[in-house]
Amino acid sequence: MIPLREEIRPPLLMTCLVLFVGLTFVLRPDLIGSQEIGARLTLAQILDLHRNEVPCRPLAARIAERGINFDVTPDVMSKLKAAQICDQAITEMQRRGAELARLKKEEEEKKKISEDRDRLEKEKQLIEDEKRRTAEIAKLRDSIRTGNSYLDQGLYAEATSEFEKARAMGPTNKEVLAGLDRAARAREAEATVPKGKPLSLDDIKGILIKGITSRRAATLIEKLGVNFELTPDGEEDLKKRGANEQAIIAIQKKGLEFAKERPGTGSSRDTKPTTEQVRLVNLGAGMIRQQKYQEALEQSERALKLNTAYDKAWDLQGDALRGLKRFGEAVTSYDRALAINPVDAFVWSKKALALTDLSRHEEAVQSFERALDINPTNATLWAFKGNSLLAIKRCNEARISYDKAVELDPGLNVRLHDKFEQLKNCGT
Repeated sequence: MIPLREEIRPPLLMTCLVLFVGLTFVLRPDLIGSQEIGARLTLAQILDLHRNEVPCRPLAARIAERGINFDVTPDVMSKLKAAQICDQAITEMQRRGAELARLKKEEEEKKKISEDRDRLEKEKQLIEDEKRRTAEIAKLRDSIRTGNSYLDQGLYAEATSEFEKARAMGPTNKEVLAGLDRAARAREAEATVPKGKPLSLDDIKGILIKGITSRRAATLIEKLGVNFELTPDGEEDLKKRGANEQAIIAIQKKGLEFAKERPGTGSSRDTKPTTEQVRLVNLGAGMIRQQKYQEALEQSERALKLNTAYDKAWDLQGDALRGLKRFGEAVTSYDRALAINPVDAFVWSKKALALTDLSRHEEAVQSFERALDINPTNATLWAFKGNSLLAIKRCNEARISYDKAVELDPGLNVRLHDKFEQLKNCGT
């Protein structure tokens, strides 16, 4: 046997080693498992390869080629060291593990970005849907309001048209369907109203039952009048059938006119207050001065139970309600008093003040004007009217009212100083 030279012995040994490892992988594929190329290695597979004596460099190469599907945690490192996995393979595992962690992080970030984008898109869509629904509801409500307004005016064809528009938007809306039904019934009911003749109590109850609105009924009552006086029982009966305060006041007013037009025939009830009513109202007025508004309200109610045609009892009730800050109810009570006695400037002024408390300044101006028609020399009324006009920026009219107040009572000039100052910036 020819001896090998020293200089060629190491390369020959390395070549033999490589050939041996290559044949091992070809003849023993089970040593690397049955995983497809490209599938990441598990920790168990790497430990199996090591136990089957796969050398360090091929093991590291396989890890580099396939990658791993686990994180190289301290616990995993302990297992690798215990199994005496070579440093080269461990280093490769750490490199591929870091790469795996980076890929996972990128995937998570992409997923989060995608989820955030989807969430934002959904939120945007929800907002758009909500805006659309809100607009549709507003449009529906507007048609219903318009339809009801036409019903109050007795314009039944127009009311039906508006409710039909609303039904196209809300086919099952109960308010819309009720409006259509009421428009049809009210049209038929109004056709039965006597033309040019005062209405009886039964006439009014009938049209309310058949669907005519209380506001429309009030208009018909103002136009045609009534042939009866309203009793407490009659008022209660009408309210059960849907009559509102506007209709009740109109009936009360026309009923009093009816009684006055029939002298000597006798009224269904005496409109002159009894001694007990006067006593109760005077007692209540004293309580108002003491700011005992609830007790004053109770006295007014006792007086009205005896006879609802006593204007001072309604006036007292309005004062008590205003003191209790029930301003809307106070306006109604003053209206009841004015229906009986429409020339009481003091009640008109108190109604105007209650309307001012409700910030209903346009209506307050009208009530102050009614009071001034009756008592045009009352300086305080002119000043109050000026306040309401200033509140709605009717600046020139406010100035005229304040000037009139000072003309009638020069002492008001000092008290109105701040108002005159406000007028300088009014309308700007």
